Amino acid sequence: MKLVSYKQDRVSGDKLKVEAVWRTRMKRPAVVSISRTMHEGQAEPNPVLLEGEASEVYDTMSGIAQIAWAMGWRPPGLTGKLAQFIQDFKPE
Repeated sequence: MKLVSYKQDRVSGDKLKVEAVWRTRMKRPAVVSISRTMHEGQAEPNPVLLEGEASEVYDTMSGIAQIAWAMGWRPPGLTGKLAQFIQDFKPE
């Protein structure tokens, strides 16, 4: 899957809606849907998040990461690691 475009809208209050357009490697329209369910006390030990061919899983996760990054998500510790890298950098 390749991410073609996406948009986000604030539905109300703190609720967001993210819509995305995806294409397969054969340039056909595709759908990626993420559902969230909460069943306290009934969680599976290792629930499957995504399953498929390696390239499709990688492309789908990369598209989701691209959307998250554009929405302002940053991995925990990223700022500190970047600051440490800049501080330790020595030009040759």
